[in-house]
Amino acid sequence: MVSLYMIIMISVARKSHDSNIQNIRLRIDSNLHEKELLHSEKRFRDISMSMADWVWEVDASGHYTFVSGKVKELLGYEPDEVLGKTPFDLMNEQEAVRVAAMFQEIVDKRAPVIDLENWCKGKAGKEVCMLTNAVPVLGEDEELLGYRGVDQDITERKHVENELRKLSRAIEFAGESIVITDQHGVIEYVNPAFSRMTGYSVDEAIGEMPSMLKSGEQDEAFYQLFWSTITSGKVWQGSMVDRRKDNSTYNSMMTVAPIMDDSGEITHFVAMQMDISEYEALEARFQQSQKMESIGTLVGGIAHDFNNMLAALLGNLHLARRVAGDDPKMMDRLNRIETVSQRAADMIAQLLTFARKGKVEMAPLPLAPFMKELFKLARPSIPESIDMKLELGGDDIIVVGDVTQLQQVLLNLITNASHALEAVSEPEIIVGFKTYRPGIRFRQVHADVDAKHLAVMYVKDNGCGIADHILDKVFEPFFTTKEQGKGSGLGLAMVHGAIKTHKGAVEIDSKLGCGTTISLFLPLEQDLNITGIQSEVSALERGAGEGILLVDDEELVREVNSEVLEDLGYHVFTAEDGMHAQQVYEQHASDINLALVDLVMPKVGGMELLAWLRHQDKTLPVILMTGYDREQVLPATATPKQCVVLNKPVDISKLSQAVRNMLEKQAD
Repeated sequence: MVSLYMIIMISVARKSHDSNIQNIRLRIDSNLHEKELLHSEKRFRDISMSMADWVWEVDASGHYTFVSGKVKELLGYEPDEVLGKTPFDLMNEQEAVRVAAMFQEIVDKRAPVIDLENWCKGKAGKEVCMLTNAVPVLGEDEELLGYRGVDQDITERKHVENELRKLSRAIEFAGESIVITDQHGVIEYVNPAFSRMTGYSVDEAIGEMPSMLKSGEQDEAFYQLFWSTITSGKVWQGSMVDRRKDNSTYNSMMTVAPIMDDSGEITHFVAMQMDISEYEALEARFQQSQKMESIGTLVGGIAHDFNNMLAALLGNLHLARRVAGDDPKMMDRLNRIETVSQRAADMIAQLLTFARKGKVEMAPLPLAPFMKELFKLARPSIPESIDMKLELGGDDIIVVGDVTQLQQVLLNLITNASHALEAVSEPEIIVGFKTYRPGIRFRQVHADVDAKHLAVMYVKDNGCGIADHILDKVFEPFFTTKEQGKGSGLGLAMVHGAIKTHKGAVEIDSKLGCGTTISLFLPLEQDLNITGIQSEVSALERGAGEGILLVDDEELVREVNSEVLEDLGYHVFTAEDGMHAQQVYEQHASDINLALVDLVMPKVGGMELLAWLRHQDKTLPVILMTGYDREQVLPATATPKQCVVLNKPVDISKLSQAVRNMLEKQAD
């Protein structure tokens, strides 16, 4: 019989054995669980290290509690250097403030962080753009324990995005039209400049073909060559005329290039177009300027020779009057010759002004007496079959202008008007003036005219008129609507140049078959009283045997002027150029009281001779004369003391007065 003790002992032993077995089992399970945890942790670290992104974990206060080794590759920090820091410690101050404000809003909501872009500063100072995604870590009581997340380096992507944004902005803000089509030519994109240039909106252009701009100015062969060039993979560049939405045309310079994929297949075309209308206008103005410069050079040479001939003619007229004595018929004929000669001199002056080389003499000009005198002068030259009327706008209208130039302008316009009336049954010309107050349209069209009050002089006819398509050409030099041999084409160009010199403007109102009105707008001189046009005293001033050194390389002019001066009572010493003049002066210095010198001469010119004479006698009066434009031969040079400059041909009375005045000043 088994004793109770034995039973108890066996029972205790069995329980102890079972307990040991249980403990062993628990130990085995614990070891297995620990190994699984270690394996899991190793697997997590291996994955985090193999990722291209940086894996991290922060606690509730935002301090890093875990950082994957990728941080070294991205920012240059060892993981241990980052642990205990906050993400904001890795940013510059401004970025940290920005991101902290955004992160705080997310934390307050215990929300996940989704695609938060932020710039971190690497250990070496390099800025790296991170794209952060993270989830909140919550405890058993839903308290926030921290965040686990991933940072992706998107620096390169940001740079690419910025470059694309810059390129997109450049296209959007480009001044040239840019169009992108597919490989078939269907428009997929147009920039704002396209709309400004063509008048078509973006919606109107998308889906259409560029042929919507076809003007008809280019033939089919042009477009075939254009299309074959770009479809072969080459760039096409050239000029063309296109049509806007409003049917107006514009000249353009265009470049079209194919866009290819990686395999070399054309996927799109890009076209850049520039409106060159303004450039062509500038080029036309430049060519006009070049033309005017050539005309000016030509006119300068003609003026010199022509003025020398007129000087000789006027000198001989003076001498002829002395011979004619009291013969009224002879004096009348000589006066007519003088009138024609003076008109010829005025014409040369107008040509110089037209070429921007002449000097105008501006003075207050009451329009009423001026227009009355003009009307009397013009009437005999107009056929009696033409009815001429004069309309006066008032006796108190005064402008500032050059009398001779304005007279020539109006005579030119009246002559043109008479030519336009040849086929009219009841021809009429109306000449007049009135005050004019410029409005908004006038200010816009004539922005260079800044006067607030204007006078307008006009010449109106009921003739053939001018066609619209040539109205903008009538002021061009050498352009004329008249038959060959009946017009030089300089008339209206000279009118335009003269009025511009007066700081005024010209307008033409014309309708084919109904007539033409040409209006000349001039600034008013309101602060001056009417004094009338004073006639110049033309009395001759005679000499008293004083000696004059006359120097001119033109033999005819020299001989005539010598005779004239001797007739006026002077003793004349002549020389054919500056070098000869030096020799004559050295021989007769004590007898010479004044020098009359041509400016442009061979060997030694007028200015060089003047300097030499001044070295001999600082007080010797000198009169310089020239057939050239004064500004051309005396550029930016003030007239020397004891010296005056006269333009050929000089009226004999003016010459006599100039000589007398210079001699009297020396005597004083």
